[in-house]
Amino acid sequence: MKTKITFRVGISLLLEFVLVSIFFGAVVFSGGLITLFEYMGFEYAIGTRQIMAGCIVLVTALTFGYFRLRQYKEKEVWSLDRGILSRGAPVNLSVDLSALEKVIPGLPKSKWHNFFYGGKHRLKEQAMVDAMYSCTLTLKLSANEYLPLYLFNFGGGLELMNEIARNVSDKVDAEHQFTDQERKLLKPRKQNTVVRL
Repeated sequence: MKTKITFRVGISLLLEFVLVSIFFGAVVFSGGLITLFEYMGFEYAIGTRQIMAGCIVLVTALTFGYFRLRQYKEKEVWSLDRGILSRGAPVNLSVDLSALEKVIPGLPKSKWHNFFYGGKHRLKEQAMVDAMYSCTLTLKLSANEYLPLYLFNFGGGLELMNEIARNVSDKVDAEHQFTDQERKLLKPRKQNTVVRL
């Protein structure tokens, strides 16, 4: 069982690639460098300026594409095989689900959560934030290592999370009370990475 790129995710990555290339390549880097060169006294023909701008956009696009693909392979590819949860292609993290200390449903909510999302009207954004907190499986790897797992935004992530939940059902501690240190470090931005207290 493995996560995969869905059509929706593929379109999102393509748009991200195009927008970054246009904004940073064409506007920020290209416009900024050409303006700087002109300020320093260099003069270029219109054709030369266009070639420079095109080259900068191309280099920006290729650089972004390389690092985005690297990020995807390192952090967004997950698989489960015979009770071993793995991340990355090639694998850079392996977790034996049978060796977990415990599994904690959800993440601790911050003190400001109710202030920002505690209104009477439940917005779509609020529902998404609530889901990120309540649907995360916090795997306690050891006394001071945690892996907050949230794979629902990946293709095949729902099935993978359900299978993981079945594998660790005997280790779930629904009554766990988060310590102050856990509340400080276990945040949504830390999902799918190992957190050390």
